[in-house]
Parts: sequence; structure tokens; C-alpha cells
Amino acid sequence: MPIEQCYPFNLPWLAFLAFDCFALDKTAPKYFGFAELISGLALTLVVWTVADLRYKFRIDTAFLPVRRASVAITITVGLLALLTDHWRASQSRVPLGDWLTPESWQLLLGGGFFLVLATWLWLAFFLPARFNCWNAKNFARSVEARLLRGSPTELAIVGDELARSVSRIVNYAPGNFTADQITKTQEHALRLLMAMGSPKFCRAVVEGSPRLIINLFNAVSNQLKYSDEIKIIAKNLVTAAIENRNSFLYHEQDFYESGLEGITRPVSTAICQNPQLVRHIDTLLSPEYSRRKPWDIDQWKAYFRLVLQAFTVHVGGGAASKPNSLHCAYLQIEGIYSDLTEDLQLTDLRFNDDLDLRLRTLGTLIQDMVTVLDDLDQQGKTYVEHASEDIAHIIFSLVEAASSVRKPHRVSRKIQYTLIWDDILNSSELRTAAGGKILKLVHSMLLNSIVKAPNLDSVRLMGYCLNVMGFKPSEKDEGFGSAWRDLHIDFIAWVKRHIASLLKAYPAMARECFVDGMSYDEQGSRLVIHYAGKDEGEGSYMYLEVDPATEPNPA
Repeated sequence: MPIEQCYPFNLPWLAFLAFDCFALDKTAPKYFGFAELISGLALTLVVWTVADLRYKFRIDTAFLPVRRASVAITITVGLLALLTDHWRASQSRVPLGDWLTPESWQLLLGGGFFLVLATWLWLAFFLPARFNCWNAKNFARSVEARLLRGSPTELAIVGDELARSVSRIVNYAPGNFTADQITKTQEHALRLLMAMGSPKFCRAVVEGSPRLIINLFNAVSNQLKYSDEIKIIAKNLVTAAIENRNSFLYHEQDFYESGLEGITRPVSTAICQNPQLVRHIDTLLSPEYSRRKPWDIDQWKAYFRLVLQAFTVHVGGGAASKPNSLHCAYLQIEGIYSDLTEDLQLTDLRFNDDLDLRLRTLGTLIQDMVTVLDDLDQQGKTYVEHASEDIAHIIFSLVEAASSVRKPHRVSRKIQYTLIWDDILNSSELRTAAGGKILKLVHSMLLNSIVKAPNLDSVRLMGYCLNVMGFKPSEKDEGFGSAWRDLHIDFIAWVKRHIASLLKAYPAMARECFVDGMSYDEQGSRLVIHYAGKDEGEGSYMYLEVDPATEPNPA
């Protein structure tokens, strides 16, 4: 390697700037040049093109400007490698240096290119970005871009990636604020929560990223953040879970149906993990429900499982007033029997018909709720005072709706007696200490409403009680009917005294009060129930002697 004196730009008059140089040997070993760069770059581009969206999202949300820096470094290294190869091929002269040799120059270029690859690999695979003040804008921009595209697959992956950062996002999100009081990081955190509350984002998360749901509610519970954004997310998540037959509400049933998920119930437990969540997130049990597209029985069962879990957590969580979430749930429950009206067009109601399934499903929920209270009683624990009243009101509302179904007799009898009176009010669950307390409340509600006659609800409830209890109270030593014997005695006594006078004062009352097959014999001063016989036989009759009408308008 002969050393020569070189002049800048080959101008001898710049001799004072002369330096030692040597000519590059084009046959010298080469381990990094333009060809090697192109090969490595081509392979990198192929890998990145087929890479999962997950890793692209991680690069987009890194606090370093990885994409722009990578492009700049790669272009720079490429140009220098190309010039170096040209210099070698033409055997041009280069300055003689102490440490900057042809070998170290190749090392510098190759190291720069390798650093780019290593950075991508590190940030995409080994140390993915988490939300912080340095990359908050990148997170918000990346999530909003994918939300705009709306691909369920992309949003599910984004949701799974946000699971690692959702605790920080909730922490940064401001509570009560004005626009000039929040930082940029808080603003981006708020935008992320609003994006997560989008119905299409919630649908994707329910389908493909339950981990986000668990981490989100854990963060809300730990940090006591119950903002409006969290309430919107909760409502839309539950709505999406009910609509999606592959969601956690359908997988997390019980051991026999769901195996391990039925025991651990990870997502449902996270949503209802403590009383504070149930009491502060008002929309937790308020999914969107459209009467134009009513839920089927499987959807009602899924919703009832969540309601039961929330009820269980609340009633055992110490003294508290009824939370809005459960209040909304009780109103929502009325939708399962909304077709119980006088316009119900059924000629028969058989086992496993849709209405039969819905009423039995509601009965199961009521019995399970009573069992929760009874278990607390047996453990010597107290529960919130309004719990028994809430269950009693659910039952009473169901009875009120069923009382409007008066024909045909076999349908009204099946609904009023078999599915409600027998299966619910006389179930073994309501014969416990907790159940007995609820029954007393229901009986009191029935009697108090009836004696307020006449109004539409009271006369229909009168007809209901006559249909399910009959005309003759049970004997004192009889087991059957003992649970409602006191109610039956007081009710029949009131009916005997007042029904004739009421019917005389309000002749149209009979149409609203009596079910098909029931009538009033004015001449005989008695009520009549005709029970149709089998195979169109004559059937049987029952009678109740009543006091004749004495007052045109009794009190």
C-alpha cells in the first residue's frame, strides 16, 4: 500500500492542505458494500411487508421516530456504500487515517445498518412501547387511524396491545376538567378512552381481546376512575358481548357448560369485581335493547348471568342504596315479558315455546337472587336492606303484566298459575327465610293494590288472585297453600264483601277482572269458575258465595 502526497481537488497550489493518501485495492476483502446492503434491505422489506399488524402498531407507537430515522439512516448508508464501492472499483485514493481504515469504514456502514434492524426488532418484539408522556400523541394518532378504517381484525389487535397500557391511560385521563386545564398527555389519554368507547371498537375487543376488558376494569377499580368515558365503554362492551354469541358472556357459564372458564369467569369477574364498580358505573347493566330486534332466549340468559353477578357483589358489599346500574337492569328485565298484554295472540302455550322459555328463565333469575340472600343468611352475614324489596318488585311487576292475559283460559292459567304462581312464588327457593320475607312483601303489595279498587291494575290483580288461588283457602293444617294462606283468607273476605257492589257500580269491570271461564252470577250472588274438561267434556265448576250489592259506590 504505497503512500503518496495528495492535494485537495488535485490542485498543487493547495499544497499547504496536502495529506497522506493511498489507493484503494479493489481486490481487498469486502464484507459490507452496496450489494450486501441491497440484499439485507430487500429481505427486511419482505419481512416487514408480511409482518403482523401488531408489530407495525408497536413501531408506530414507539417514543422514537423509528420510521423516519430508519429511512434517513438507510438512505445515508446506501449512498455511502455505493460511493465506497465506486471508489474501490476505480482504485481512487483516500486519506490515510489512524483508525479510519477501509475495514473500519465498512464496519461503520454495516454497524449503522444493523443498528436500524436491531432497533426495529427490539421495539417490535422485545420491548414494545407503553403509553407515556413521550409517545402519547403516537398512541392516539395510531389508534384513531385504525378506528377510522374500522377493520375488526385490526381493532382486535390494537385492543390487545392497549391492554398493556390501559392502566396508564386511565391514570392520565383527567376527571372533571376544562379545556385549558389539561396537558397534552391527558388530552391524548382522554381521546384514547373515547376511541375505546366506540361501538365498533368494543365489538372487536369482545371478539378478540378480552385481556383489555380485564385490565381496563382492574385499572378503573384500583384508581377509582368512574368518568363518563368509562361508562360509555362499559355500556358498549356489554352490548357487544350480548350480541356476539362467541363472547365471554356465553363462554363463562358454569363448570358443566364452560369447564375452567365457567369456574374462573375471568372477564365477568373483572367487570363486577367489587361493589364500587357496580355502584358507580351506572351504565354497567344498560346494554342497547331494540324492540324491533328483541333478544332471543340465549341473549336473555347471558344478560341475566351478568345481572346476577352484579347483584351478588352489591348485596354482600355493605350498606348502600340501590345503584343506578341495578335499577336500570330491573327496568330492562321487563322487556322479557313485554308481550304479556291483553292483546297477546296465543291459542296455546306449550313447554319450550318462546314465551314459556322466557318466563322460566326469568323465574330462574329470581330464584337465584333469592338463593344469594339465603346463602348470606346462612353464613350469618347481612345484606343491603333494599335487596328483598327489589326482588319483590320484580315479582310484582311480572304478576301485574300476567294479570292482563285473560284468554283463552288454558293460556292464562298456564302463565298465571303454572309459570308464575307455582314455579316462582311457590318454589323451594322462596320457602327459605329470605324467600319468606320476600313473599310477605309480594302478598302485601297484592292485597294493598287490590283494596284500592277500582282501577285497571287493581281489578286485573283481583282476577289474577282468583284464578291462581281459587275460592277456598287451605285449611290450617294443610301443607299446600300454607305460604299464602293468610293472604288468601284476607283476599277472599274482601272479595265477598265488595265485589258485588263494585260490579254493580262498574259493570265494565268484569271484562277486565275475570279471566276466560270466570263470571259473576248476579241472581245467585256468586262468582263462578268453569274448568273445561278433557276432550271437550263438560268440565267442573267452582262457586264463591258473595255478599249482595248494597251500595252503589262502596268505599
